[in-house]
Amino acid sequence: MRNFLDQIPSLPLQHPLSFFIEPTNMKGYNMVPFRAIAEAIGITVEWDGATSTITASKQTSQKKTTVVLQLNNPVATVNGVPVQLPVSPVEQKGYTLVPLSFFSQRFGAHVNWNGATRTVTIASAQEDLYTMGFYHSCRKTLVLAMGI
Repeated sequence: MRNFLDQIPSLPLQHPLSFFIEPTNMKGYNMVPFRAIAEAIGITVEWDGATSTITASKQTSQKKTTVVLQLNNPVATVNGVPVQLPVSPVEQKGYTLVPLSFFSQRFGAHVNWNGATRTVTIASAQEDLYTMGFYHSCRKTLVLAMGI
């Protein structure tokens, strides 16, 4: 596994991700390995090989979001409603790449591009965490180095 973030210093609350395949650019859109990013911010991912379909879902205290994507299909569904994608999900070297902008919009993540370092920072939507005795609110931040 190649870590594309070896040259980026780790900051508090930031989680560099390693990928088996490098994020890329297709038709002007940043395409990222879906499962690695989704699972890093708590999204459940299921793959149906028979239909080449990904079902991704996340339950928060405010709502549940379910997204269904199919390889090479420019239409996804979000909570059962069809949504046009800017670029179809594609398979490369056994991994599914999806448009980062679509992913971030649907799951409430905030995405920031730093052209100088060619990195993308993804901050998940803030969530409430409950444990015995205290309440805490947190946000996960991922940093991706784009090789594009």
